[in-house]
Amino acid sequence: MSWAVEVPQELRCDPVGLVVLAGLDSTFNAVHKMVWDLFCNNRKSDRVPLNFTTLSVDHEYPKVKPKVGSPFSC
Repeated sequence: MSWAVEVPQELRCDPVGLVVLAGLDSTFNAVHKMVWDLFCNNRKSDRVPLNFTTLSVDHEYPKVKPKVGSPFSC
């Protein structure tokens, strides 16, 4: 039964953190392009692996749902 507990190497993956940079227009703004390059391109192999992505300036975040009070809370 020990074979059932072991996961093959092909199915294992290390999680990678996600960093989202919102509001950068790296196509038309040179300063935003420089910020993007500083975050993404100068990463050395000894640093924590991170996944970088951008969101557009007009990205709409989901609305926050109101917290419903528990009848047992004080």
